[in-house]
This record gives sequence, structure tokens and C-alpha cells, in this order.
Amino acid sequence: MEMTTTWARLRVNPVKLSQSELSQQVVACSSREYDAPRHGEIRMQRCLVALAGSALVLASCGQKESNSPPSVAVTEAPIETTARPTPVLHHYYEEEERGVYYYVGAVSEEDRKNGKAAGEVYGFRYLGKNGEDQHVLTSVADNGRVIYKAFCSDPCKIIRYGDGERVGYNPNSIIGAAFADAMSGALKSTSPETVGESTSYPRTVSSIPKVFIGAWDEIIEDGCKSREARFVLAAKKFYNFEVEYDVTSVELFSANEIDLHTTTTDDNGSQINEVWQFKLADGGKALTGRAKGGTIFRRCPIN
Repeated sequence: MEMTTTWARLRVNPVKLSQSELSQQVVACSSREYDAPRHGEIRMQRCLVALAGSALVLASCGQKESNSPPSVAVTEAPIETTARPTPVLHHYYEEEERGVYYYVGAVSEEDRKNGKAAGEVYGFRYLGKNGEDQHVLTSVADNGRVIYKAFCSDPCKIIRYGDGERVGYNPNSIIGAAFADAMSGALKSTSPETVGESTSYPRTVSSIPKVFIGAWDEIIEDGCKSREARFVLAAKKFYNFEVEYDVTSVELFSANEIDLHTTTTDDNGSQINEVWQFKLADGGKALTGRAKGGTIFRRCPIN
């Protein structure tokens, strides 16, 4: 470590002492006990500095006294400092692998009686904070499939799941421990854009992806003007000719394959739930079923 010397110029008021008195003061400075070796050295230096003015006065006896007191240059020894070690973040997760943090559940007494010795393992991926300043976690299966998504503010009091269910925050629970790690900064955020396709699908979302939105029909030569388009997909609405459906959820199997879960009512007011399977083809210019040999629908021109 490079030592830095600080030079200080102290102005001392002269005190006239005899030769014997000055010698006694110097011995007292040197023999005095101090509370710490390093600071004691500095304080002893300062004690001797205080006597330096008297020494100069004694040496100048018989000479004409100056109107201004003399100055003494003193070198103070620097105090060495050491860098503090970087604190290690505490975390609840047991292992991390490619952005997935694994937590081990406790083994109940009933499980122990049944011969179970180890707890279940749960994986979570941290997606950082959303637009509402909430921490976002996804529960992932062994194959990378997203099981559910969960949200919580900071400080976390109520955890909200993607389906709307809410539970109180408890750091002793598995999901609570994961959010505790997120809030402490122990989890590294993985944005959805950096998650590979193999770990992103299948997953469930609440609205139709933008690449599927539009009007689709078998006949588009007339610009889809001669009749209603066969299918119209909006973010939260789906139309099969003139029949309107509400979109309840969308299962994504890849960037180009979806299962569309819809609901509507018939003429008698009875609720009808249907699932529509779609796949994009021809670079996104065509829509067909997920099963082979389905009808090809082309995107209608935008008016």
C-alpha cells in the first residue's frame, strides 16, 4: 500500500523554559502511556511538537526576539485503513441453474412416517419488476414450462397469482422465500426476451399475441369485401363469421401455435365454451389449424 505523508505547519506560542525543565518535559512525553500504539505514537509526536516552541526560544536566548512567533514544520504519520469486505447476500434458494432458482420444501411429520426423507424441489425464474413496480416470478417445471406467474410489491404484503388468486406474504413459505430473495437482491433478473424458446413454452397468457391479430379468410382476392371474414382475432375478442366470443385465455405452444379458449352464449342464454387451435404458416401470412391438413386462411388486407 502506498503511504501518503501529510505535512502540517503549526504555529506555536513560545513558552520560556529552562534547559532542565525542557529536558524533563521531553522525558515525560516519551515515557507517557497511551491508549493505542498507533494513536499513542501520533499523540506523543503532538506532545513533542508542543515543546518545540520552547526549544526554539531557549536556542534564541541572547538574540533579538522576533515580533512574530516562529513556525515549526511537523510530519504526522498517516493512519492506515483497510477496505471493508463486500457483504455476502443471504438467500433462501438452494441452487441456481441457468437463471432458475431452486427451493426445497420442508418434510412434514406425516411424510416422514411414510418414509419420505427429502422435501419437494420448486423452481422459479425472476423477471425483475413490471410497470407497476412489482416483483415478478414464474414457477417453472423441470422441462422449463411455465406453470404460473406471481407478483408482489416491495415491501411484499400480498402475493397475487396470474389467475387472480391472492395469498398473504410469508417468508417461511416457498413462494414467500422466493419473493424475499427477490427483494433482497439475491436473484438475478432474466428478461422474457432472453429466455430461450425451450424454456418459454408452453405457457398461458390472457390475450391473443399480436402476430395472430387480424382478419383471416379463404377468399381474399376481393379484399374480403364480399362477405364477413371467416375469423377475426383481436386481443380479447374472437369472431367466427358473425358469432362473437370472449377470449378467456390463450395457451402458447410456440411463437406460431396457440390454443384459444373462448366463451359465448347461445340464443337461449346458455354459456358455450370452445377451444380453437391455430398455427401461423407461410411466414405469418397464413393461418391454419394445428393438426395437419387443415384449411388455409389468408390475412385480409388492412383497409
